Amino acid sequence: MAPTPTAAVTAQGIRDGDRAALGALVARRGTAVLAYCDRVAAPGRALEAAGEAFARFRREVVAAAEPRALDPEALLLGGTRRAAAACAPRPTAPRGALARRRGTTCVLVPELLAARAAGDLTAADRMRLARHLERCEDCRAAETRFAEGERAYHDAPDVPPPDPAAGGLLAALRAAAPNADERRPAPRPEPVGAVTNGNGPAAGAPQPGADQPGAPWTAAAGAPPTTADQPGAGRTAQPPTTGAGSPATGPAMAADQPAAQPPTAADQRGDRPPTAAGSLAAAPSTPADQPGAPTTAAGDAARRAGAGASAPAAGTPG
Repeated sequence: MAPTPTAAVTAQGIRDGDRAALGALVARRGTAVLAYCDRVAAPGRALEAAGEAFARFRREVVAAAEPRALDPEALLLGGTRRAAAACAPRPTAPRGALARRRGTTCVLVPELLAARAAGDLTAADRMRLARHLERCEDCRAAETRFAEGERAYHDAPDVPPPDPAAGGLLAALRAAAPNADERRPAPRPEPVGAVTNGNGPAAGAPQPGADQPGAPWTAAAGAPPTTADQPGAGRTAQPPTTGAGSPATGPAMAADQPAAQPPTAADQRGDRPPTAAGSLAAAPSTPADQPGAPTTAAGDAARRAGAGASAPAAGTPG
């Protein structure tokens, strides 16, 4: 049997997981919690239920906005009731339609008994539970075990529990919430680009790659054009075309049109034969094409009719 501890059980010590404060709590109330769970929990699950009862107690203290305002005795007893109910034996599955309907209530009876003991049931729920207990023998046995657990808790001797059990209860308390002696300060973030171990930049530093200035571009989609495709870099940029080889603006390329022919004697007379389509656009202007000169066909007709005998010849200065 462990000696009675002299450490104080304080709300701050319970919140911080102080070993001395938690050990003092186990030594002073561990025997009472184990006595309750021995009566209510299923065989072999008393220590499990007692550990959960202490864990519930500490979680409630940690979650409380003002833990010094809590009633520690009522808080520990309430946690013991709920933990023992969770580990209580469950009834076997009943047979028959009526029995199965009644059996759905049997599964909830341990929790209902714990809530009734804490005063959390409404009057209607207490009435329904009482009617069920009158008809169900297994649930009446569970009610008897809960009543024995309440008496054992209050009548337990004020002595620490045995060492093996005390160690298990202390471990459950420590595992219920973070402990102040196990906390580590958060590491300071390294500046971007700092070298952490001499082998390279720290996490978060810019890494050399295709997205960095000066890095080579890859063939991935969205990469900019290469040097050969850019105007002024290695070759002359070609403007977009509107037809077969003709730029959208500017004169036609020499390779895309027939070479212009020098004017012939027929051209000088204004009766040159028609040329291929496309060569007129670039052919040099002839006198017949100038404003005021007769067209080629009209000049031929005038000469044949004799109408132009007195007129100066086409292309001859007047």
